[in-house]
Amino acid sequence: MQKGLFLNLDGTVRESTDGKFIQTPLGQRIMTGVHEAIAHHKRQGYTIVGITNQDGCGIINRDTGKPLKSIEDAIAEQHCTLELIPHLEAIYFCPDMKGLIVYRVTSNGSVKLADHTLDSDFLEEKFRYRKPGIGMIYQAVFDFGIDLTTSWMISDRAEDEQAAAAANINFIWADIWRMHFTPGRYEINPVTPQKLEFLEGISVSKNLLDIPEINSLLQPPDLN
Repeated sequence: MQKGLFLNLDGTVRESTDGKFIQTPLGQRIMTGVHEAIAHHKRQGYTIVGITNQDGCGIINRDTGKPLKSIEDAIAEQHCTLELIPHLEAIYFCPDMKGLIVYRVTSNGSVKLADHTLDSDFLEEKFRYRKPGIGMIYQAVFDFGIDLTTSWMISDRAEDEQAAAAANINFIWADIWRMHFTPGRYEINPVTPQKLEFLEGISVSKNLLDIPEINSLLQPPDLN
């Protein structure tokens, strides 16, 4: 099985160029440090996928009576991201505020994978596609043969941390991740040995832990 890297998109790997939120498919740019980070993890053998709630598809514009973002625009937005980040295998997005619908977008096209709007009681809350539900994570596991025990999620949002905990996968905050790979800029953030291995792509042996410079980077274990 493959080890997976699950990336939130907005605020984690991409940002808007035309307002607070991405208004048009082309109105996005990749954030500093992301290309370097993803290239590093690709070399480490990770299968890299994006998972994103697309709230704009489920919010109605009071002036027009239509969603703020159409499904077609959401799909086009993900295609633009895939062009900007070729190492992404796929992007899963949930356009439904109840978490009952999921789409998968790849460089080869897009497909609606599930629509439970007619049988909403069938889909348990935990397994719904809208994060903090873990439905998109599990769909990627099924599609790509991902081993959750060796996988990571990166995000700037609490609901993604909750989803990672519910799926029993490792989590790291996006700013720490991006900063670590930003050229010419490095900020020391105490991390666990496991996070140090993930960020550096090394195995942290006991001998390394005995080195003061390495040990100073590590945060004490959570005893709660």
